[in-house]
Amino acid sequence: MKDVAVTRIEPFCVGSEDASVTLRCGTTEIVVFSFGRLLHLGNPVREPLSALDCDVRAAYLEDWPEDVKSELGRDRIEATSWPYGYRGCGRVVDQDNGIIEVLGFFIDVGELDFVWPGAPVEFDCIRLDLR
Repeated sequence: MKDVAVTRIEPFCVGSEDASVTLRCGTTEIVVFSFGRLLHLGNPVREPLSALDCDVRAAYLEDWPEDVKSELGRDRIEATSWPYGYRGCGRVVDQDNGIIEVLGFFIDVGELDFVWPGAPVEFDCIRLDLR
């Protein structure tokens, strides 16, 4: 497991525990929503993020050409127009609990019974929450 750490906390108002939280893993940063959680800069994040209203699908079909599968299965994450929304591609690391890994970030995307462990999946969610 790669280290994910809190690098910025922007409370919604003075004294609020609700905040926009920037997380960093390696060279990748994402901004997630945090509800009612006391955080400090540098805190490690060890539990999966929670994806709200997430669409997940296989990144490709097994009979597609290898070069296409290699390109489509590449790990990536990018912000969408939704506040805290992201889309990208990651790998199934815990099929039973619906967890994928994307560039070191673990995300609970919900049901994954349609793919095998280790499979690349594309996802698109309207919000990532820090549990």
